[in-house]
Amino acid sequence: MRVALEKEFPDSRHRWCKWHVLKKAKESLGPVYSKDNTFKSHLHHLDKIVGVDEFETRWFELIKTYGLEDNLFLQRVYDNREMWAKPYFTETFCAGMTSTQRSESANHLLKMYIACGSPMHHFVSQYNKLIADRIADEARESHAAEQTLRHLTVGVPLERHAAKVYTRAMYARFDKELYRSGSFTCHRDDEERGLFSAVLVSRPGYTDLGTTVFSVTRLPGADMYRCDCKQFEHSGMPCRHIICVLVSLAATHLPEGLILKRWTRAAREGLPVDSQSYVQANGDATDKAAMHCFIYASAMELVSIATSSRPAFELAVDYVNRAKLAVSAMTVVLPAKTPYVGDVTRQPPSVVPIEEEEVPDADFDYGELPLEEEAQDAAAVFAPPRVR
Repeated sequence: MRVALEKEFPDSRHRWCKWHVLKKAKESLGPVYSKDNTFKSHLHHLDKIVGVDEFETRWFELIKTYGLEDNLFLQRVYDNREMWAKPYFTETFCAGMTSTQRSESANHLLKMYIACGSPMHHFVSQYNKLIADRIADEARESHAAEQTLRHLTVGVPLERHAAKVYTRAMYARFDKELYRSGSFTCHRDDEERGLFSAVLVSRPGYTDLGTTVFSVTRLPGADMYRCDCKQFEHSGMPCRHIICVLVSLAATHLPEGLILKRWTRAAREGLPVDSQSYVQANGDATDKAAMHCFIYASAMELVSIATSSRPAFELAVDYVNRAKLAVSAMTVVLPAKTPYVGDVTRQPPSVVPIEEEEVPDADFDYGELPLEEEAQDAAAVFAPPRVR
């Protein structure tokens, strides 16, 4: 697999699943792993270390302490440490995932909708239902994120700005990092050159990610910070050490360079709203999930535009009401069972052709319709005849 990935995907980073490595450790080490909780905790703690030198030192200390110099499994794991150990790929963005949890979660979700041995037509219908449910869940979460007030636990101005920027889940992660930043103190080594240090000041003997001092650098000419732990590069979330420096500098807003758009409320902004380009990117125009995505993106764009002023808001509400009436009036009732012959026209059963004379005049001014007659007139103008 490694050779094939290097050949076909030269720009990708191939890594082992951390969960499978630890599972193999349990199977290969036997009583040393299963009966000695101290060894297990020390082995798992290696995954939290972010410094290469610190990892090497802790590894050899572990091997020497438990007399495992001749263990073939540990020798193989160490020889391939760049494939699984965190210090060797902290600069690779993987949204914080170091295992195959994404695919395993997708498999579990799929099994909740589709039983083993299901026929193909059942698989397709249930898969479409899964997608529709996921889209509905995302829409509910987006609505909740806009309506729910965030609970501020620390009270610094930086926290208030993060509450306005991040989604609810990512704000919860940021809030944990903000709380942990209280265990550090900021040393301004050379503020003009942008050199700072975050020093752990909690109880003696305690370390954070294997060390107690982290160097934070503010890049010149850019609204960006870098830390030794490389958490932002690895997961896209500012670490507690950078947050400690920002709080010390009395920052009221997160720098733009530290805000990853995919974790914000504005993650969906900028999506293509042109019908042809959006359908090409998301599937067939007759697919229910694709139609849902397109109409949702269009509605979100309308919301952002219509709230710019009161006249724009009233105009948008007026035309949304007209559109709802028109769409409701063009409901088409088809027979319960319509065989699809597949003739030359290639019309699927759900499509009812409209006669050319039923198409509304392109020069018609829809704005002239009076509100009190909108139901009747909108149905007559926009909708094709009801079919039974």
